[in-house]
Amino acid sequence: MSLYLDHIFIITEPGAANADKLLELGWSEGNANAHPGQGTTNRRFFLNGFTVELLYVCDEQEALTGPGRDLGILARFKEPMACPYGLVVRVKDPETVPGFSSWEYHPAYFKDEWFFYVGSNSTERLEPLCICMPPALPKAKAVPAEYANPDWELTQLDLYLPTSAPSTVLMEFGAIEKIRFHHRQAHHMHLTFNNRRENASFDARPELPLQISY
Repeated sequence: MSLYLDHIFIITEPGAANADKLLELGWSEGNANAHPGQGTTNRRFFLNGFTVELLYVCDEQEALTGPGRDLGILARFKEPMACPYGLVVRVKDPETVPGFSSWEYHPAYFKDEWFFYVGSNSTERLEPLCICMPPALPKAKAVPAEYANPDWELTQLDLYLPTSAPSTVLMEFGAIEKIRFHHRQAHHMHLTFNNRRENASFDARPELPLQISY
């Protein structure tokens, strides 16, 4: 597929206080944004062409009944065995649409003609949410200097999952550049930046289910 990774999110507790753990890396935190109709907001870190987002429910009723209810974000937060991760991709050619099996999510905060393509594996709670941005949605040309972390380029994403028989959607996402899945293991994500140039590592656990090598 002609897709590339745009950002990841990790579903976490209200307020995402554990985002403070990532400040220990020297990252500058970006601006947060809310998602009307989805009942969520976030804390974000803008890296070189890639974003790490900590997503949390701020309005349970809206998360259960709004346009974003079928994402199941609240259920994923409350179910101990559910996968807390989301992988968000873009198409390389804005004139095309993604070919993986999906359903349309029309969020309240988008233009009427724009929608997310949400992988049909979204009901498989052991798997991550697999989402493609609207092809026509322009990518931000630059991040304000005070929010930017330009020296951090993602070179590998390893996602560990307890799945033994991955869905077709998950297998298709596993073919995307930089993404690699590992099955029959506890939920865990490992991000590698700059081809591990500094031969250093950072473990955000137990506050956050994330390890980083750089």
